[in-house]
Amino acid sequence: QASTDNAGLSWLLFSFEGRIARMQYFLSMLVIGLINGALSSVAQLALYGEVASWNVYSANYASAAMTSMLVGLIFMWPGLALTAKRFHDTGRSGHWFWLLIVPFVNIYAAIVLYFFAGDDGVNLYGEPPQ
Repeated sequence: QASTDNAGLSWLLFSFEGRIARMQYFLSMLVIGLINGALSSVAQLALYGEVASWNVYSANYASAAMTSMLVGLIFMWPGLALTAKRFHDTGRSGHWFWLLIVPFVNIYAAIVLYFFAGDDGVNLYGEPPQ
C-alpha cells in the first residue's frame, strides 16, 4: 500500500503506486503536454529549420510527425503513471488505462479520470490525496 509521504516529483512522474486528485492529474497532464509540444517544436526547428508539423504542405511534414511521436515517447511513462494513480483514486485498477485506447469506451474512461470524485477514505491503493 502506498502512503501519502510519497509526494515528490519522482514519485508523481514515475511511480504507479498511490493516488492523486483530479486537479493534480489535470494540471500535471497539462504541463506534460506543454513541455512535450515545446520540445517537439524545438527538435523540429533544429532538424528542419521550421516546425513542419504545423504545416501540412511542408515537404518535411511526415518526418516532423515522426519526430513529434519520438519526442512524445519520452512522456509515455509519466503519463501512464499519472493515469494509473488517478484511477487508483477512484478505486479502480491502474490497468483501466488500457480502456483509453478503445474507441468510444475511451470517452467513459476520460470521464472517470476528469470528472469522478476520488474515494473519501483509505482504499486498496492508499490514503486519499491531500
